[in-house]
Amino acid sequence: KRFFHFAATRDANNVVQFYCDGRAFGAPSGALTAATGGSLSQLLLCGSGNVTPSFSTPCNVASLKIVPSALTPTQIQAEYNLTAGKFYGRIL
Repeated sequence: KRFFHFAATRDANNVVQFYCDGRAFGAPSGALTAATGGSLSQLLLCGSGNVTPSFSTPCNVASLKIVPSALTPTQIQAEYNLTAGKFYGRIL
């Protein structure tokens, strides 16, 4: 097991990009369906909530930060450097 910094952004064009340890992880998605406000949505960590069949994945979450805007790649790197970069080496 290893600690890692995971981030995801969804920009104004509804394109999602994942990041692992401050660097892009995979290609950006194509344009997705626009969000509808999220008043009935769920954020699930390590499990499936009220979905059948339910599942649970053992995991440890050290912290969670939700930002109401899409961060730039430089800002994602700064978030990594602020947290995991202290232990695993900063990204310059």
